[in-house]
Amino acid sequence: MEKKMWLVGAIIVIAFIAVFGGWYVAFCEFGIGPAFPFLPSGELGEADMISAELAEHPLMALTETQEQAQKIAELYGIKMVSFEDGIAVYDTDQDPYDVIAEGEKKGYPILSINYVRTSEELDRIPKLE
Repeated sequence: MEKKMWLVGAIIVIAFIAVFGGWYVAFCEFGIGPAFPFLPSGELGEADMISAELAEHPLMALTETQEQAQKIAELYGIKMVSFEDGIAVYDTDQDPYDVIAEGEKKGYPILSINYVRTSEELDRIPKLE
């Protein structure tokens, strides 16, 4: 009887190690699955971050027509600068983040921040093959 208890205990311990070991490998090596609640979180240093620079015209929206883009400008009280291929670009004297937050509160169509993209950032985007 004692031998069976040791065998069952060993199987439970091995199964526990296999499950958590697999979870750890899946998360840490492949980046899938939920994180362990007890893993230390890494802090990002300034060297790890890419500074995001706002474009000259800091707001943009995806719209189907130029008329829709103009209506969005009127709702937000901002100036539409250009519209091309479904992308409207806007300018404002206010903080662009405040403009977006105010629009979200009022249920307006979504605006996005228009960031300057560098070749270094674009090189980090995975290529589809």
